[in-house]
Amino acid sequence: MGKDFFLTKDSTGRAVLKGVASVNGSEEVVVRAGFSEERGEEESGDGPIISPTLMLNWKMTDLSEQVLRDVALCEKHRFESISVRSYTRTFNPKVLVLATDGNFTKDIVATYGGVLELVPLSLDPGHPPKISPKGSGLLVEYERPLPLDPDLCTLCRRCVSVCEEDAIDSSPMITLARCSFCNECVKACESGAIDLHRLEKVSVEADVAIIHEDFPFEISSELSSLFFTPATLPALFSLIGDFQVEEAVVHRVEFCAYEPRLGIGCKRCISACRHGAVVAGERGIEIRQDMCKECGACVSCCPTGAMEYDRFPFYIFRDYFSRLDLAPGSQVVIASEAHLRKFWWQNPDVRFEKAFFIEHPQPASLSAIHFLYLFLRGVGRVIIVPNEASGNGLSEKKAPIEEQAGLANTILKGLFPKMADFVAFENISTLKRRLQDGIYEELALKEIMSSDHLPSGNKREALNVILHQLFSEKALNGQKGLEIQETRDFADIHLKDDCCLCFSCLNVCSQDALSAQGSNGVELVFERGRCINCSSCQRVCPEEAITLEPGLFLDDGYLSQRIVARDEPVQCKRCGKVFGNKKAFERTVNILRESGRYDSDQLDVLYLCEDCRAIAMLEDIFGDLG
Repeated sequence: MGKDFFLTKDSTGRAVLKGVASVNGSEEVVVRAGFSEERGEEESGDGPIISPTLMLNWKMTDLSEQVLRDVALCEKHRFESISVRSYTRTFNPKVLVLATDGNFTKDIVATYGGVLELVPLSLDPGHPPKISPKGSGLLVEYERPLPLDPDLCTLCRRCVSVCEEDAIDSSPMITLARCSFCNECVKACESGAIDLHRLEKVSVEADVAIIHEDFPFEISSELSSLFFTPATLPALFSLIGDFQVEEAVVHRVEFCAYEPRLGIGCKRCISACRHGAVVAGERGIEIRQDMCKECGACVSCCPTGAMEYDRFPFYIFRDYFSRLDLAPGSQVVIASEAHLRKFWWQNPDVRFEKAFFIEHPQPASLSAIHFLYLFLRGVGRVIIVPNEASGNGLSEKKAPIEEQAGLANTILKGLFPKMADFVAFENISTLKRRLQDGIYEELALKEIMSSDHLPSGNKREALNVILHQLFSEKALNGQKGLEIQETRDFADIHLKDDCCLCFSCLNVCSQDALSAQGSNGVELVFERGRCINCSSCQRVCPEEAITLEPGLFLDDGYLSQRIVARDEPVQCKRCGKVFGNKKAFERTVNILRESGRYDSDQLDVLYLCEDCRAIAMLEDIFGDLG
């Protein structure tokens, strides 16, 4: 086909796949096989899409020209659909200097006072500060001794005349290290300015902080990226100035399972981020875009799709493979452009049967839903080439992408016992051998899933559709269920008998795994497929009646609702209207009765609905309103 390969538009606007020799001046080149670093000056700006995916599949696979045309069209749709918010941000940080050693503070101020906006704070070793996130920065709250209040001091100097330790200077300030606490100065002060045991509450906000290497107080992992020592100050200076920000990782609050008012719920994205870019703010999960390294960890581990990688979001991934007619059992290689180019360069004149290469800016942002969807599209194996270069590209601690690949493999091997790992990790040096090991035996599924089957909103809802499809295939062969305990994204619920159905749990279950129903009584209903094991319900239950059992229990009841608690209704003694349930009502009445603040007549009003209660209270004031 020549050196270059194009998707063009002919004079009628029809997409045509051609080699370079057949492209004429009347046709518009839309997609070109190649790598971005080879883009010519004439192709900058509004030039054609440069596709490493098309390049690898053209040069290194046995795909037909028709499938290659479909690949080019998918690439066109993908890049025209992607939109990443970009803007310029100026960062001139307010910097706290936190220390218990005054000499350290003086050295930092003397060295960097003219360069950085410094706010020195002297901390008492005996009073640990409270350090918490505040917006994209931090908030430090602490107490410090204030033995002499300068606002109350009249400078009468009577205290100086009675102090034998010379602990009071002309600032005026009392140095407690010299003080013997004889209280003679307190007695001499007529204005009440001196209280040797007084503590002043201080609250300071800043963007970052400088501390000593031996800072004595604990700093949470989610804030560690905001703290610098003298040795790491070059990293701070590298963040200062004007720079371009691209919001590749975004947070969609409508899908999030974190409850900011109570500080509870799912915070897996915060735990997964090694760069301090994801924090829990006052309005919910926030992303410090200037600190985000696009490592993909927060996106991969998010069970709801609240965290999304906008350079290749799931809905585009879903549509992409739905439009491709790959041979059943094909091996799909997902890697960055840099790795694909290196593999192409090192393997000239090599072609792989039933293989497909796709460029992905950050494969570590993928999750189990991507892999299981590919399986239902007839793919035989997925090979991930991580962006990191060492080992398998992952740290010693199990990365979210490893957990998600492990979950997909466990599910598929549980349903198809003879199957090997569906998702594998390889580096460029071992990828060729893996691809040449042999073609996976095709698994005969009754139905191939398309994008039309999957909802485009909550990722968990789409995953449930996939799991239901997978289980339906095996249930037809007599398999009754699959249990996977080694996962934290799923759970079943168990309630003790002392649940009073106060429904506090409903207020914090953002995924609607818990709901209330029932006409003749009050019922608490649980849908196992919606539970992401965030534990919010367990945290707010006043009776501690809720226990969550982590694990995926895939069976006929996975997407069904199950009544987990039931109670009798409470009816108004006057009009008969149902206004609550018996257990919660009796619990409330007992608490008020035991408080001793209400007599029996006042408690009787509680047995009325809200409308009749208002009428009864007015009758108590004005008499019978009838």
